[in-house]
Amino acid sequence: MDDYLKSKMRINSESVVGLLISFIREHMEKLERDGVILGLSGGVDSAVIASLCVRAVGAEKTLALIMPERDSDRRNIKDAISFARHNGIDMRLINISPYLETIGAYRLFPFGRIS
Repeated sequence: MDDYLKSKMRINSESVVGLLISFIREHMEKLERDGVILGLSGGVDSAVIASLCVRAVGAEKTLALIMPERDSDRRNIKDAISFARHNGIDMRLINISPYLETIGAYRLFPFGRIS
């Protein structure tokens, strides 16, 4: 790859973080919301979003929903809980298996995991 392309592909991560934090704040104001509710899976993607929300509005205005189902990897649940605690984020643990059973999701995947 030539130097021109390399220079154009460089990303200033702090600048991007600042833009994302501003985006969250602006949309909360536009929607007249006082806080953020997000899904926290225990994976990197949701942890990044949670971190951005904490930086944008504060941990006290961020609520994480951890929603495992019967096939969820227990390590992910532990990671999500640990992340929320470490970052001072209030959390709710909601087992969604009954809801998935009600809509027949497990019948669609009788021999394997759906998550």
